[in-house]
Amino acid sequence: TRFVVIIGGWVAVDAYGALASKLSSLFNDRIHLRTLDIRKEERALIPVFIKNHRFIRPFEVFLAALSTPRYGSVDPTPFVALFFPVFFGLIVADMGYGAIILALAAYLRSAFGRKKQFFRDAATVFVVSGASAIVFGFLFGEFFGDLGERAGLLHPLVLNRIEALKTLIALAIAIGAGHVILGVVIGMVSHAKRRDLKEAGAKAVYLALIVSFLVLALAMPGIIPRAIVPWAAGVMGASFVALAVLEGMLGPIEFMEALGNIVSYVRLMAVGTASVVMALVANQMGALADNMVLGAIIAGLIHCLNLLLSVLSPSIQSMRLQYVEFFSKFYEGGGRLYRPFKKR
Repeated sequence: TRFVVIIGGWVAVDAYGALASKLSSLFNDRIHLRTLDIRKEERALIPVFIKNHRFIRPFEVFLAALSTPRYGSVDPTPFVALFFPVFFGLIVADMGYGAIILALAAYLRSAFGRKKQFFRDAATVFVVSGASAIVFGFLFGEFFGDLGERAGLLHPLVLNRIEALKTLIALAIAIGAGHVILGVVIGMVSHAKRRDLKEAGAKAVYLALIVSFLVLALAMPGIIPRAIVPWAAGVMGASFVALAVLEGMLGPIEFMEALGNIVSYVRLMAVGTASVVMALVANQMGALADNMVLGAIIAGLIHCLNLLLSVLSPSIQSMRLQYVEFFSKFYEGGGRLYRPFKKR
């Protein structure tokens, strides 16, 4: 009207006090500020304000390829900040390659990251990932393949990746099982917090089905006591029926998909082993050359190619494990990013 203007909008809870104080100082008693209860049908309209610690925030670049998380769901950034560098480092696992990746990422961040936020965040991710590769390279005794071991400076502290393929496969599957189960648990807790009891119950049954199957898989060959087999089989059968009742045919299909997701983590071993073999080939080709300079050039060229692959392939595989195998268990897109009203 001529005398009244009503403005409605959204504000983050942490910013409400500052907003009220500012408006009061500007307009005194000419303005009345109040908060409104959110109706159930309005929950889909609530914008999402993503806020992470400054050490975790660079990993928000991974959300750029996805739709904004729905309000009330889980922000996956803290989990990506933990698992992406670990997976990347486990695949590369070479002190020489890791040091070069770290140095290049640090240089690019310093040279070009001041103007582009996305570029600075991506470079920061690779700084952390390069450091992870150095740590795993130290544990596996790798410096440009076996160059460190040839010089008598490094030796595998945990295992030799060429000689322990079965151990690496078992480790990769164990990591996959833990990662997938964590995703299911996150989804279950998220639904429970929002009082979505049916969805939370379905996730709980889904979790029981996966865990009971894994227990059976370990008990049958005697890795864990076989006395637990009847109990695990009973839980698995009951969970399978309950999941079919709650989710229909989609439930058993999701269970089979989860098993495929777990096996998919073998790529951590496969891609890493291929990188090790290529580094060994580079060193052997260099050693076969009659001329030391020529041998160094040959080895250097192959190492450069392997370094390029050690940036691209581990990044793609690590991202895939986050997006497909992990996020599919809890991530809910379709949200609306919070963009504050301001003078531009």
